[in-house]
Amino acid sequence: REEHGGVARPHQHHDGSCGGKNDNICVCIRKRPLNEKERKKKEHDAVTVLHPTATVHSAKLRVDGITKYLDHNSFRFDHSFDEDSTTEQVYQYTAKPLVRYVCGGKGVRATVFAYGQTGSG
Repeated sequence: REEHGGVARPHQHHDGSCGGKNDNICVCIRKRPLNEKERKKKEHDAVTVLHPTATVHSAKLRVDGITKYLDHNSFRFDHSFDEDSTTEQVYQYTAKPLVRYVCGGKGVRATVFAYGQTGSG
């Protein structure tokens, strides 16, 4: 995280929309921390999250087959949560605005689709 050298922006509350706009789709991610087994093996932490961006660091070999380097690919999301984010924080910025929106008496609907490996956070 420190090596990546970026600054995360603060999350902001909105009125049931995402990113302050009337979007129909809001895409959010949450990075899980390395587990104990991964830490013991000293595995490379391949993702850095600095809201609203997640950067994937891939170890590669140059054409010479000897020289190693890291390739970085960044992706921007409506909300991105790092490994230190709590479930409460994720709820506050993702699902809670939808609950207010749906319960506002206007007969609207919302869907939260959550995908992730069981036990990953």
